[in-house]
Amino acid sequence: MDNHRFNVGQTARLLQSLLNRSKSIRCEILQIMPFDGMCFQYRVRGEDERFDRIAREHELAEMMPLQAETAPLDDPIAWDIPPRRQDRPTKGKG
Repeated sequence: MDNHRFNVGQTARLLQSLLNRSKSIRCEILQIMPFDGMCFQYRVRGEDERFDRIAREHELAEMMPLQAETAPLDDPIAWDIPPRRQDRPTKGKG
């Protein structure tokens, strides 16, 4: 089993929608949760929120340390977002 990608106290980007990656919030990793059998999970809190939420590892994107404080959310260079899965080409008959 692999290790968690994020550490407690780290700032990350929580992707609000996997289809529209521009909707996201900056959050802090508060707790590493136990493996749920499918993926790693974390307890996180958005920077402008008063509540915690559970996020799966694939819903989070890493931030470079210096850019975590200054980067706008729509700056693709500042965020390490995994590429979208491409649809597999279908084989044509013939």
